[in-house]
Amino acid sequence: MRVAPRSVAPPKTLTPLQRRLIAVGWLGIVLVAFATVISYDWPGLTVVGLATGLVFSRDRSWRGALRVTRDWMGLFTFILLYSISRSVADTLGMPVQEQSVIAIDQVLGFGETWVHRTQRWIDWDGAPVWWEVSFPTVYATHFLASIGALIVLYATNRPRWKQFMSRWVAMSGLGLAGYILLPTVPPWLASERGTVDLVHEGNPRGWSYLEGEAIANLFEFGRDAINPVAAMPSLHAAYPMMLLLFFGPSRGIIGRFLLAGYCLHMGFAIVISGQHWVIDVFAGWALAYGVHRWFCRREERAAEPAPAASPARRVRVSSPRVPSDAVPV
Repeated sequence: MRVAPRSVAPPKTLTPLQRRLIAVGWLGIVLVAFATVISYDWPGLTVVGLATGLVFSRDRSWRGALRVTRDWMGLFTFILLYSISRSVADTLGMPVQEQSVIAIDQVLGFGETWVHRTQRWIDWDGAPVWWEVSFPTVYATHFLASIGALIVLYATNRPRWKQFMSRWVAMSGLGLAGYILLPTVPPWLASERGTVDLVHEGNPRGWSYLEGEAIANLFEFGRDAINPVAAMPSLHAAYPMMLLLFFGPSRGIIGRFLLAGYCLHMGFAIVISGQHWVIDVFAGWALAYGVHRWFCRREERAAEPAPAASPARRVRVSSPRVPSDAVPV
């Protein structure tokens, strides 16, 4: 007597909402780890990237681990190259831009740089006020916002993750090339060199309002590894613009408003805090737009259906003519 095989229930799959919740929870774990255990540098980000890929990978074999490493290699490479960009720029001997960007900024500011114009809105002799905390906070989130988007996309929508990662790597690479080939002095450094009038650094002042060193350390990632002449184009401005361009069309009015507000507030924060000139911000926005449009055209061409093959010409094959006087054998 034959026994009918028992039916095996298919493995349960997570719903999109469940995967989003898990991704957000993992992002929270990552932030806490950065604040308490993991250093915000090349080894630390490598560990987080690999762990993220392994957590959300469907393939648990060694091949899956290699695939995860390949997926996140663009991010690792950029962080490593950025950490050595300062020494590379010094060895190339490229002229450091200073007077040229100051002159451009004075033209855009109608005779005065926007850094000095906006910094007059703050009473630097008095105690910091609550809204000044937003400057260092939004300044520090430019990299974390992109990494957070990559983590969520990797967990929920792998094709979209690939599209965003391609843009992120290309934009970061072009920005890094600009730092090496066109090193530019930021406002705070120009002030220290005596090239312009006094420029205050707004980020330390904003943190001082909280009177909490631990909170400041949570966002002051990689301060020692910063390249002081990495100003043109501003990736602080480029990353939020890329978030707006990539995610904005698929969001509602509120989502687009928040993304646009984040982009504009980042541009304002890095100027009023003395970190960038206005031309750096415009260059960062232009870089993000150019990279995004290039990839959009590339993806549109790839999505176009292949042209239909022309029908093959009919070849008339005539049977060999047999002479009328031929005698069959």
